[in-house]
Amino acid sequence: MESGLMFDKKKFKILLAKAIDDKTISDFSKESNVNRTYLSKYMNEKLDSPPSPEILKSIANSTNKVTYKELMIAAGYLESNEKINESADKIKSALAGDPELAGVWDKLSKRPDLQLLFKQTKDMSPRGVKQVIRIIKAIEEEERERLSEE
Repeated sequence: MESGLMFDKKKFKILLAKAIDDKTISDFSKESNVNRTYLSKYMNEKLDSPPSPEILKSIANSTNKVTYKELMIAAGYLESNEKINESADKIKSALAGDPELAGVWDKLSKRPDLQLLFKQTKDMSPRGVKQVIRIIKAIEEEERERLSEE
């Protein structure tokens, strides 16, 4: 699991209860293909580590009350949008004095495949953030040139 992210047992219990809704744990277990005893242990906060993403997917696919993303955040596999936005704001602030890099950042910030990068910059200095964006810019320019030559 990524550093800084933690399994929130209480939040997970609340989401699981919401997913189960008015069904019995046994019925939900059958629908989700997740062991009833396993689900019960989470409902009673007896387990300290989260279920796997595959199990979270099974739970999410068996209800319309909670999303896979909500479960992944509670399990500690993903950061909430609030934390991602904090990292994005830090990057934007670090690039404020460089319009060219700020423009590159505007394009990069919309790419979901780079979300992990945004989180990794939270402890970097503004100088380090600029270096990372310059490297990405150089890689993208090189890739564009290579594609235009083909």
